[in-house]
Amino acid sequence: MKDLGITRITDQIFQVDVSLPEWPRTVAAYVLKGSKVAIVDCGYASTYNSILRGLNELRIDLSDVSYLIPTHLHLDHGGGTGHLLRHTPNAQVIAHERGVPHFVDPRILIQSATSVYGEKIMRMYGNPIPIDKDKIVPVERELRIDLGREFSVTALQTPGHAPHQISVFIDKQKRLLTADAVGMTLFNFQRIIPSTPPPSFDNTKFVDTIGALLKLNPRELLVPHYGVWTNARDILEQTRAETEKWIDNVDRFERMGLTVDEIVERLMYGLAEDAEVERAGLDKFIQRSVRVSVMGILKFLGKIPQPSNVRV
Repeated sequence: MKDLGITRITDQIFQVDVSLPEWPRTVAAYVLKGSKVAIVDCGYASTYNSILRGLNELRIDLSDVSYLIPTHLHLDHGGGTGHLLRHTPNAQVIAHERGVPHFVDPRILIQSATSVYGEKIMRMYGNPIPIDKDKIVPVERELRIDLGREFSVTALQTPGHAPHQISVFIDKQKRLLTADAVGMTLFNFQRIIPSTPPPSFDNTKFVDTIGALLKLNPRELLVPHYGVWTNARDILEQTRAETEKWIDNVDRFERMGLTVDEIVERLMYGLAEDAEVERAGLDKFIQRSVRVSVMGILKFLGKIPQPSNVRV
């Protein structure tokens, strides 16, 4: 199944690659299969078809999909939700209560994302489409979802990376679908890259979320960027430590008068050195991710204004 972009984790859990063709194995969605089916994260608006192909390969009828669970609004996680909903007639959308208005009317979200990424990248991502509010179940603090066959999950608010983020805990198995509550652990680059995007990264809430997830004592992490990790506590603790280090470094570099480009290059060389690879070996996806994280840290520190003052 791996050659088709599908990885079997257990008989009930499957990973589907929903990456852009230019950057394979960078974005994953997860299919949870009891007597009901849930899809955690829906990919970009331009890649949601990867999920449809995956469901077909897994012989899951589209009418059996009961839940679409975009962990947050960001376009690599929630962009495909409305598009996927058109093909899954019996599905409800489970989303953080703060995200609901933007799933219903994504115009502000599109404007905010365009201000961060630019129009060229947005054409690659595609635009989300509106979702009927009656199809959305909000997660106010946490929400238990019974998928049948003794398979239940709990969606819980995990702010910090974004204020509209939820993660999903598989109760009996103690597997945690993290969303971006952990840093990026990419398939081809075994170093943690903090994920701290503008306009609403909040380190105080981020640290609180890491603490709350550690208390769940997960035995395995299913990470959207990217893969399955059995050293769950280590990844969570390293994410907290690396994020604090990056915040300190970005603050110091900005005080030295470095530009955003120069700060990004300092961090890129640091990543390459830590990973014992050449700087030239770090691809454009990593560079783009580092730049977005730097922008989010600067915004959190109040260092530079963002083009949009809308918090989504």
